Amino acid sequence: MKKYMYLRLFHGRKPKNRKLEDWGSDGPVFGPLRWAHTTYACEIKIAYEGDQDTRCELRIDDDMVKFENVWYGDWSCFYATPAEAAREAGTGGVRGVNWDAS
Repeated sequence: MKKYMYLRLFHGRKPKNRKLEDWGSDGPVFGPLRWAHTTYACEIKIAYEGDQDTRCELRIDDDMVKFENVWYGDWSCFYATPAEAAREAGTGGVRGVNWDAS
């Protein structure tokens, strides 16, 4: 089965300045992606596989990405089949091409 690129957020906290005594919460997985790009450590831009028009931006503020009121200190890209990505996402879920960034 073909593998695709995904972006995963993790090491989440709420509020932003909360001191963590562990790894923090797992976030969502975005994908499958055609590409992911970081610009001047200010934003992560992503484009979904098979869709020429859907592009999303995740803003970086104080070295963290805020998504759905949780601040994530880490993110990474990985290659996986859709089933592997769903397992990796766990309760954070996979945000596919129909996810609304607004």
